[in-house]
Amino acid sequence: MYRLKLIKALSYSGIVTATKTKPFVIVPEKEQAEYLVSTGYFELVGGEGETTEKADENAEQKNSEELLFPDEEEAEKESPSVMVELQKKTKDELVAYAGMKGIDLTGCSKKDEIFQRIVQELARADEARNFLRN
Repeated sequence: MYRLKLIKALSYSGIVTATKTKPFVIVPEKEQAEYLVSTGYFELVGGEGETTEKADENAEQKNSEELLFPDEEEAEKESPSVMVELQKKTKDELVAYAGMKGIDLTGCSKKDEIFQRIVQELARADEARNFLRN
């Protein structure tokens, strides 16, 4: 597990979501951590070498909250900003984002096609979430 802190902006949405009020995120893989640090928005504040019990507890709690079960109300509030962030991404970044979210990009070769597929799949996930709530 790798712990990162948002340092460059008020919020970031992509592989992970971080805000000014919740600047810390946990990512399970080294590649994800390196990518996020390379964007310039994050700094590494704790990594695989952390051995303290408290760091492990915090990492486990943050991981379950932010990676597996994001706060749905916060995700809904930030949904428009997710679209804005996606529009700013390069084709390669969109492909990486789709891979992290498990979105199949078969048949998509242009940036616009990839963006549209991601938007469709995110909308489909929102519909499923709303259906399960009801």
